[in-house]
Amino acid sequence: DAKAQIAADIARLKEKLAAPSGDGIQVSQDKRFKFPDGEKLTEFKGIIIDFVSVNAYYEGKYDPNNIVPPNCFALGNVKNEELVPSDNSPDLQAEHGNCKTCWANAFKSAENGSGKACKQSVKLAILTDTGELQRLGISSTGLKAFGIYVRDVMDSFGTPPYGVMTTFVFDEGSEYASVRCVDPLQLDDEQLAYAFSKRQEALDMLMVEPDVSEFEEKVVAARNKPKGRAAATAPAPKGRAATGRRAA
Repeated sequence: DAKAQIAADIARLKEKLAAPSGDGIQVSQDKRFKFPDGEKLTEFKGIIIDFVSVNAYYEGKYDPNNIVPPNCFALGNVKNEELVPSDNSPDLQAEHGNCKTCWANAFKSAENGSGKACKQSVKLAILTDTGELQRLGISSTGLKAFGIYVRDVMDSFGTPPYGVMTTFVFDEGSEYASVRCVDPLQLDDEQLAYAFSKRQEALDMLMVEPDVSEFEEKVVAARNKPKGRAAATAPAPKGRAATGRRAA
């Protein structure tokens, strides 16, 4: 019946949703790669099966102890500036329906007056030495270097990134934990065939949207939560986030 079908659809959609900040391989500020099993490494090897561009706008400052959903997000197999926000964004920021002309994509739109309010990144699906696919994000500080690496691999080896073994390290010259891809090694025929077979699984994993079901509870409700004597006179959030509603 209809109720049973609705319940089945809800269950199916929940399976497509990831945690707000994502799982997979996390990057710590002390320049360590933290794997889901708790292992921490300064570098590791893996095969980049696929990658997607991701844009995400959060109205508040990042708090590692209180991970919240993004107000607005976009992901896809195009450049970051060519992305279109997902209809599932709880607080859509782009007035004209694209990321390129959005206020949050402008330089100096960030609260500190430098950079963009919307965070641009690339999300990779990496085949690790355990044979499992893991996600890894490369932040805006590493996007240029990543693009150069991918082009160099294609020019030098005549293959997409899934045709080589990549070493993942951190940029020693950066004060931030900025990921770099280095030392590509061509795969043998057996390794290449296995990597090739994982492409659809990797893309399906990368295209999973963030779980925004707690946006009202964790973001909207927090706007009016008292934070000391000055809370009552605190200014509204910057940008188009004040309503907590998606623009028409």
